Amino acid sequence: MRPPILVDKSRPRSEIAGGPLLIEYEVVVDGEMPEDDFDLLVDLVRHRTGEAGQIASVGRSFSWQTQPPKRALNVSVLARGGKTTIRVSESMKALAGGLFGGIIGGLGGGSMGIWAFAAAQVRDPLLLVVGWGGTIALSYLTARGFFTRGTRKKEKEIQELAEAIANLARESIESSSRRLPPGRRR
Repeated sequence: MRPPILVDKSRPRSEIAGGPLLIEYEVVVDGEMPEDDFDLLVDLVRHRTGEAGQIASVGRSFSWQTQPPKRALNVSVLARGGKTTIRVSESMKALAGGLFGGIIGGLGGGSMGIWAFAAAQVRDPLLLVVGWGGTIALSYLTARGFFTRGTRKKEKEIQELAEAIANLARESIESSSRRLPPGRRR
């Protein structure tokens, strides 16, 4: 059995945000994971994420997702055609909205009154434009830096989760093939 290869299917990095708005990894494992072992997936995912999540299982497919708006993580496992395909993805839109909206809106927007007051005291409207513009630029760069760091951390976490699920699927497939009589192995 060849080792599974992790494929990065994330959206391209947003130059404006400084990271991808969707992180997604896919792994294909030889053999079909038995549905009887999907409970092992639930336990692994819940343990790794610290989230209860919502579970759905139809036939030989399994999916688990977090409860938005806190997080938008999705795990799917599909056993078909002698292979088990694992996808782990997370939308970064909520993180982007929280960081950019919070930092730019709070710091940038909140500082307008201070810059307007300062400009009125020295009777120089250019101070308002330059000072407030500089604060907005600084708050954007701060938000972008936090978003870049946050998405890198999430990429590593999602990659490790996909690898752990792939390893569990391989163990499950190997274990089930030992239990089945010859000719009935998937």
